[in-house]
Amino acid sequence: MAFGLDANLAELSGEQARLGMAAAIAVGVLYCFLGYRLFKLVLVLTGFVLAGSVAGALAGFLSHGKLVYMAAAACLGGVAGAFALSFLYKAGVFCVGVLAGVLVAGTLIGARPETWVTSAVIGAAVFGGLAALAFERPMMTVATAAIGAWVAAQGITFFVLGAPPPDAAPRLIEDARGPWIVLTCWAMLATAGIAVQLFTHERAANPTAGA
Repeated sequence: MAFGLDANLAELSGEQARLGMAAAIAVGVLYCFLGYRLFKLVLVLTGFVLAGSVAGALAGFLSHGKLVYMAAAACLGGVAGAFALSFLYKAGVFCVGVLAGVLVAGTLIGARPETWVTSAVIGAAVFGGLAALAFERPMMTVATAAIGAWVAAQGITFFVLGAPPPDAAPRLIEDARGPWIVLTCWAMLATAGIAVQLFTHERAANPTAGA
């Protein structure tokens, strides 16, 4: 289905939404199982996603959800973010740690009504970024596995709950099964991703192991 300049985000078809979610699952699996082995690629993708998301969201707000403006802004912002993190390695490590902290804290306590939740999520983000700088290899292993597993779990939940149209996506979590499916998939994938990454780290460090 083709879109004109006035196409809106809510006009995406179910097929296009499923393709987008399938792509998200593929990126999530890449992060989860090969995150630190392909860390330069992960930094580029992280910069693209972070900057592109902000730019796309801002364009969507200003254009009332017009897809062409959101896509253009997301691409331009994403390319700028990708270049930035590819050249600023330590900043990229910090950003990945921050993102992991936000995802973990936000998923576990983000829905609570207490006023301290926002401060706790910010504290987790700062802790994640600083810990990533101090303990790069183990933290990046855990962080990339957690981030990738979270993205893949969101996509899996989308399909398990029937792949509703895009305008219904925010209501996914209202389904009673949603939170449990997300948490279960996330925990299983993150654990598997950490195990695989640790095993490949060990094999890379000692190529004769198991020979």
